[in-house]
Amino acid sequence: MSSLSVTGTIRKMKTSLPPSGPVPYQLPLGDQLVGMNELLEKKVSLTFTGKIYDLHDGKPIKKSYGGGYSYKNFISLAQCDTCIIKPELCH
Repeated sequence: MSSLSVTGTIRKMKTSLPPSGPVPYQLPLGDQLVGMNELLEKKVSLTFTGKIYDLHDGKPIKKSYGGGYSYKNFISLAQCDTCIIKPELCH
């Protein structure tokens, strides 16, 4: 049994649709992409350090909004605007 130890901030899982075969899932963890398909039916352990970082600028924050942004970035960044999710509500 091999052991993998990776440290870093977890981001949203990535995937792509291949022409055939299983869909590959990868979890961005720090600077690495961890292949999740290889971990099926294996024991995985995660440890939460209690630290949260803003997705946009990487600064430490106490609470995240909109999937990982500081409140300041959540209300000011274009990618967090409601228009992205609900174009009919766009100003």
